[in-house]
Amino acid sequence: MYSAYDGEHTFQVTPSFSSSALDADGDAIVASTVRWTIDRSFVEREDFDALPNGVLLTTKRAGTTEIRVEAMTRDGARKTGKAVLSISRAPRDEWEAGSAYFHQTGGITERLLGRFCGASVEVTAKLQELWPGCAKCHAEGSSFARPPTPTQTAGLNDEQLQQVFSNAAEPPSGLAGSRFLQQFLEPECALQAFHSWELTEREKQGLVWQLRAIPPATYQ
Repeated sequence: MYSAYDGEHTFQVTPSFSSSALDADGDAIVASTVRWTIDRSFVEREDFDALPNGVLLTTKRAGTTEIRVEAMTRDGARKTGKAVLSISRAPRDEWEAGSAYFHQTGGITERLLGRFCGASVEVTAKLQELWPGCAKCHAEGSSFARPPTPTQTAGLNDEQLQQVFSNAAEPPSGLAGSRFLQQFLEPECALQAFHSWELTEREKQGLVWQLRAIPPATYQ
């Protein structure tokens, strides 16, 4: 798992049995026996009811720490798992560069979306209304795309996350997970249009910090 820390903003991850490599059926685990072992000098722990047998961890300093979990199954078998959490320091100048880019607008042309991606007249008109930057398209409750929170992205290292937004690498949820992209005749083309940006290295890393700071959430 990957996260960040800068002493100013909140960065969180949500390890659960799956991300902790517990090879057990969720129904087989007795919830009352679940025990998480964490180093509280690195993270603060809270419950995270949105994920079965998951916890919410807030970073407290940069570094690398191991998250361990154990539980008992209904048959009395002991199950264990562990995950390494890498917490990177987020410099202020990178955060500010990423914030400026994350909240800007523009960059997507009607020609690219309409001619090459098969966008309908209705979809193109809606895009022209918002002319979205990252934040508008991925805002909470947006009809375009859900916020990519650490619950979905903490398994990607910085370089892999950069590839998603700057080089149109397919996100962990896949193209089928986006109802908006399915409105295009060519969803792969639309993904390329939205997620291919010429960025400086500082902007790329700053956008990583922006994504790492989105409050975790689960989606049905």
